[in-house]
Amino acid sequence: MRLLIVSNRLPVTVKKGNGGFLMGKSAGGLVSGLNDFLASLKVSSAEPREYLWIGWPGISIDKKYRKALRQKFQNDYNA
Repeated sequence: MRLLIVSNRLPVTVKKGNGGFLMGKSAGGLVSGLNDFLASLKVSSAEPREYLWIGWPGISIDKKYRKALRQKFQNDYNA
């Protein structure tokens, strides 16, 4: 099974700070409601299950940082 989540926001919000980027959990019902379900997909032994979350990180990202942040989102948040 593969789940595709398309929403206005990602499960984390990016903020600029201290010469880099800070990430924090996004506020809102969708993120809160899906967190436990998505965590259960990772530990399910019934069949391989994947999800991908598509959305906006909360700020515009300069082109020179996009590749690195995209990789971090993919690795850490399936986003």
